[in-house]
Amino acid sequence: MIEELQTAIYLTSTSLLIPVILLLFFLLAFTCVEAGRFIYEGVKRSGKKGSKNVEMGLVELKKIDEENEEKRKIEVERVFQEFEAMTAKKLNVSRVLTRIGPMFGLMGTLIPLGPALLALSGGDVETLANNLIIAFGTTVMGLAVGAVAFCIQIVKERWYDNDIRDVEYHAELMEV
Repeated sequence: MIEELQTAIYLTSTSLLIPVILLLFFLLAFTCVEAGRFIYEGVKRSGKKGSKNVEMGLVELKKIDEENEEKRKIEVERVFQEFEAMTAKKLNVSRVLTRIGPMFGLMGTLIPLGPALLALSGGDVETLANNLIIAFGTTVMGLAVGAVAFCIQIVKERWYDNDIRDVEYHAELMEV
């Protein structure tokens, strides 16, 4: 019974190797696309005093009816909540990549270690070497995805926190 379970676990885990490797290639490509978007946004932000996000927030604030003070406060709060939700949504991609890149890298490391240990026990050094190359390569890919996405996330969080403060500042000016 135990041997059948071991065989089932071995076959299941080894059958996941190709999907994990393909997913890591996809994540690496998607991280490159995200890095391109990040650079584009950084270039756009470097030449301006305010960002496009702040401009959109200000447009929404200016639409608010200034006659009814109670309604205005509620509408300003709604605009803030929508603005914060929009910035959180923009951070989701880098947050997900930061977490799942290393996870799949670890899976890509552990999956070929089973066949590598079998090859070692049988004296098959070539199979051992090939599996270790895959194991270490997937580790590097997963960590690269996570590291790049983490750097992007840190900078974007700072940008969006500044945007939120700018919109809040302009909203307070409207109330004065």
